[in-house]
Amino acid sequence: QNISVRAGCSKDGLQKLANADIYKDITLHNTDANTNKINICGITDHKEFFRSTFGEIFKKCDKKMEVKQAEAPPELLNVVKYLRSTSHLKIRQGILNGKRVDYFKGKSAIKALLKESYGKLKNVPKITDEAEASRVLSEVMAHAFYLRVERSGGESGARNKPLSVTSVQQWSDDQYYAWFYEGSQLMNYLGGFGLIGIVFAAVLFPLWPPILRDMTCAVHYHDDSRTSWHMDIS
Repeated sequence: QNISVRAGCSKDGLQKLANADIYKDITLHNTDANTNKINICGITDHKEFFRSTFGEIFKKCDKKMEVKQAEAPPELLNVVKYLRSTSHLKIRQGILNGKRVDYFKGKSAIKALLKESYGKLKNVPKITDEAEASRVLSEVMAHAFYLRVERSGGESGARNKPLSVTSVQQWSDDQYYAWFYEGSQLMNYLGGFGLIGIVFAAVLFPLWPPILRDMTCAVHYHDDSRTSWHMDIS
């Protein structure tokens, strides 16, 4: 990592630059205004950089992350989907750049890839020990599905700890990693719409046609009777 800054750049600004260095492609050579060279997530002109806000820079970084994820081989994408769905990976929640994100510890991900359920998957890298699991997780991280972060506030204390992306993106089983991939949201959407439908129907119950209301009450009465009958038998 080679970062030098123009006069007047604050420590906070430098830290933001370091945090944006997710692919080690940030270089600032501080010579003079005519020869300064910058490459920050696609911004290569120093004048463009100093006219840009950090928000604009991070948007470019987000776009680059999407590209990196799209370039992932199908085998690695299947690993990601497994970790985000059926692996039962222990997930924590933290605050990153003012937004709530899911994150996990490296050791938990290794354990997830050593489970029997992973071994039954098709079209995924073969994993038989922790070393192979670490290698696969490192390859996944190279495609920016998750990034290494640091926590503030120590091990104990309030939930939703503040997180910050580290300038060194290297896999280690004792470090924390924030997800930048949500996986399939279909079931969440369906569940949300279903809940809204139930609430909406309950609110409009007085407006239902009498025959529908009578049928609903009869079903509830029948269910209650069956429940009581079973309770009497037991």
